[in-house]
Amino acid sequence: MENTFEKIRQTFENKKPFIYIFQHFEKTDLNDPETLKNLMMAAYSYYFLEDLNSMNEIFAISSQLEFDGDYNKWTWVEGIIVLKLFIDNFKNEELKQKILDTLDYGNDESINKIKNKAFQRRLLGQLLNKNKVEEAENKNDENLIVASIIPYLKELFFIRSFKELVKSENDNLESEISENILKVKKFLKNY
Repeated sequence: MENTFEKIRQTFENKKPFIYIFQHFEKTDLNDPETLKNLMMAAYSYYFLEDLNSMNEIFAISSQLEFDGDYNKWTWVEGIIVLKLFIDNFKNEELKQKILDTLDYGNDESINKIKNKAFQRRLLGQLLNKNKVEEAENKNDENLIVASIIPYLKELFFIRSFKELVKSENDNLESEISENILKVKKFLKNY
């Protein structure tokens, strides 16, 4: 695991347009939300660089983690899972179930109902934050744009992974995903 963290540092700490993402990548504690966020950002960054082997190394680390009720940590693990679902063309039912199992975690039925309602709202795109991407684009800072696109893509992948569970479908979902991936890949051609 330490080798993976060192590899991430060496790959990205001075690589544009990823500098902004990895400027504070010191922690290696898998119980720390910041570490898990950095792992997720690295997985997406490796995807953009078309280094699926390195992305899969990160997935192998994160797939060993189980949901413990802490969404501050899980949101980043889930981000890696939905990236893997995207790579697998959204067909890996085992990974989808790993996410769905978090909705029934614990014995409190009222809390689980709230989690299910939040899940449904999320599927309708209520956590999509296109404004951050647009703000970064207005600043014309490629590092900031890439750092904003990754969380946006994570939510798009999440919605796409479970879109069959919601009544209203986002018709632009596939094109929105493609557009944002192409945007990052365009920046990479400059370096």
